[in-house]
Amino acid sequence: MTINEVSQFLKTVEPSWRDYFLIRFWTGLRSCEIHGLQWQHIDFEHRLIRICQNWVNGEACDVKTPKSRRTLKLCDTLLNAFKRIQTAAQDNIGDHHYIFTDANGIPLDTHFVSKKLWYPTLKKAGLKRRRAYETRHTAAVLHISAHENPLYVSQMLGHSDTRLLFEIYAPYVANASRIDGSAFDALMQNKGIV
Repeated sequence: MTINEVSQFLKTVEPSWRDYFLIRFWTGLRSCEIHGLQWQHIDFEHRLIRICQNWVNGEACDVKTPKSRRTLKLCDTLLNAFKRIQTAAQDNIGDHHYIFTDANGIPLDTHFVSKKLWYPTLKKAGLKRRRAYETRHTAAVLHISAHENPLYVSQMLGHSDTRLLFEIYAPYVANASRIDGSAFDALMQNKGIV
């Protein structure tokens, strides 16, 4: 999704679900990873999210790969989103260890998210139909277009190496950087080398 489409989606989604999707767009977490998040995985003091389990088919399980077990930094936007979620759920946190749950405290089901939240919001926002997994691809593409370090983006996504990042996402961000050598030339000229 483009940055404008992300903005349109977040303006349209039910306010009670805005932070859930904001976190998905900002972090690129897989559905099973965000649904497996527990409050103990959020370190507010050190501003970290620890990705260490998935929620798949109604049960907690290990993450997809060893590199999927990772720690992400909480930028201000993410920190504030988690604080809002925590404040809204304050009365129930003792009963619910998982952050994103249904009314019974059961972690969210991917099909519920798609059918009840994602697709209806896309339609209401006038956006093209696509899978909810696109939040992951969108996060990757927008981070790369913002010129984030590819090593950081690759680690954020839990990829085993940056090669996967470039193979999958580089074609989508061709305009994020120059392809004619002029950026390098400008750097060298600014340093007085030429």
